Amino acid sequence: MKALLLVVLFALSFSHAACKGAGPAPAKSAIAEALAQLDVFILDVRSPGEYAGGHVDGAINVPVDEIDRIEAILAEKDRQIIVHCAAGVRSARAVSRLKEMGYTKILDAQTPKAVANAMGTELVR
Repeated sequence: MKALLLVVLFALSFSHAACKGAGPAPAKSAIAEALAQLDVFILDVRSPGEYAGGHVDGAINVPVDEIDRIEAILAEKDRQIIVHCAAGVRSARAVSRLKEMGYTKILDAQTPKAVANAMGTELVR
């Protein structure tokens, strides 16, 4: 159920982006609140420099080449994880490795902008 709600929130954010001017955007706080209620772990697998240049508020930065250390940060294998990088290549690698490590609820959002759009927020520095 949580995964379905998350997918719906992402779909709504993208459909709104495609229909700019078609009406008011959903309230930022409503989307952020819904994501917060899902207890989502946002994982940014870009380099520390890329992360510092702009990231999703609340995202944890673990570069893809260091993904194995995620177990020290997130022990809950069944928690919903949203993974992103700059374009989707590294996030896809991270998703594969996370699955090998036993994590079960993983969504590849590909880019930080996609996550920020779904949350109704901007990237922070």
